[in-house]
Amino acid sequence: MNYEALADNVLHFPNLLETPEEYISFCTNEAALLGIPKDPWVAGGDDSQKVYGELWVLERSHESERVKYLLTEYDKALLASCEEFMRYLGVDQESIDETIENLKNNRMPAMTVKRYFENEALGPHPDIDPSNTEDVLHITVSMYYNDNYEGGELGVVGGSSVKPTPGSVVVFPSKYLHESTRTTSGIKYVSNEVVKIDSSFLKV
Repeated sequence: MNYEALADNVLHFPNLLETPEEYISFCTNEAALLGIPKDPWVAGGDDSQKVYGELWVLERSHESERVKYLLTEYDKALLASCEEFMRYLGVDQESIDETIENLKNNRMPAMTVKRYFENEALGPHPDIDPSNTEDVLHITVSMYYNDNYEGGELGVVGGSSVKPTPGSVVVFPSKYLHESTRTTSGIKYVSNEVVKIDSSFLKV
């Protein structure tokens, strides 16, 4: 699997998700017809309750075959990137297989598609408390659905920035400081999920 290392333990996988445009089309044209609302997106941990954009939550319990298909394709890309990330860390194949099987059986009850308002940015922040002492590795998996906007690059502190192409995935430890630069024009669509891997040998 092809990837680019943006920094130590920060991997960018280009074009991993097939047909990313379907997620945008679904959210903007189909979601409301299936009873899936468009909600304000307030970044977690922001005491100002600032609204950065809008989001759609696709529940795994939803009966629509369309939703099930989108979740299945999302899971394929997420699990493939997690598997390759563990391989990059030097984890043996047996442990990788066990971990991926555990992730398959314990998926989050929903996935979320977010879109940034034009001229919005998220400054440097971690996705978990860096002082977290759990004997696990939390990794952030960020999935990108479009690139027809200006700005909006992903940067990890200490590494290089990247503007991912549609269908690209970036994986990194959730405690790392990272940011999304300002979208100066256009609308950016993205999903982010923190994956918890219960294996001390993966800790970085």
